[in-house]
Amino acid sequence: MPLDTKLRVSDLFDSLEREKEQEIRKIKVHKDKDLEALCKNYEKWLEFPDHLEYEFEKLYSRAKKLKQKPTSKEITNLSILLPKYQDHKYFDYSGIFISYLINESEEENFSIITTGLERLLNYIGLYNKKDIVINSDAGCGVGYKMQSGEIHVEGDVGDSVGWGMKNGKIYVKGNAGNWVGEGMQSGEIHVKGNVGSSVGLGMQSGEIHVDGNAGNLVGEGMKNGKIHVKGNAGDLVGLGMQSGEIHVNGNAGNLVGWGMQSGEIHVEGDIKELSNYIRGGNVYYKGKLIVENGRLIK
Repeated sequence: MPLDTKLRVSDLFDSLEREKEQEIRKIKVHKDKDLEALCKNYEKWLEFPDHLEYEFEKLYSRAKKLKQKPTSKEITNLSILLPKYQDHKYFDYSGIFISYLINESEEENFSIITTGLERLLNYIGLYNKKDIVINSDAGCGVGYKMQSGEIHVEGDVGDSVGWGMKNGKIYVKGNAGNWVGEGMQSGEIHVKGNVGSSVGLGMQSGEIHVDGNAGNLVGEGMKNGKIHVKGNAGDLVGLGMQSGEIHVNGNAGNLVGWGMQSGEIHVEGDIKELSNYIRGGNVYYKGKLIVENGRLIK
């Protein structure tokens, strides 16, 4: 007989006293001359012409012209002040400016405060070489083309985390969007939550670990590397993969292995439908080899 969960939940809340409202403490930043100069440089950088939108390398180079090497503390303090700039047209690209400051700093460890932001920072960790902790959510392109170091995100991230990363490690405590690790050349990405579609799209090497579920197209066109999904995966696992390994601890959806040329797919749960168009590679179902070199084992 099913439990009456509505009754139990209402009883639970009736028994609790209303919590007294607590005043939210605001983080205070004591400005100094260097920080004020940093803020002015940031304001100048934000005023870039429209044609530079999406031109990440040029926007990064634009920050280089300001020639400032701030301390880790100054960069943290700038991140705390960012909410007042949220109405700017190109605020979302501020992660590029922050990334430049981090890479140019003589220090190695950085803390970025994103609490209170209604618009998330994109491209934090662009070309990264340092160790960064982001205390809440981040936008798209975290660790874009990062070269080394580590990035720890305490919340969720948007699409394209670790896009084209050359090395280093990215840790996400929450969920991630689509295209996790697209085109990555090496390094590691760890996501505690769920991820969207096309995780590992065209990846060349490295490892991606997902503790939750993954959407469709896991390992689409991957050239090498490893993808490990502890939960379930959607349709078209391993679509057109050229090499590498995909491990799914849970269930997989329709058309597993469609067009795969080489590599291995391991599914420990149920497979909804195995593709009848597998050109090469091996597929393992609950530890048993069911497709060898592209041919179904009967």
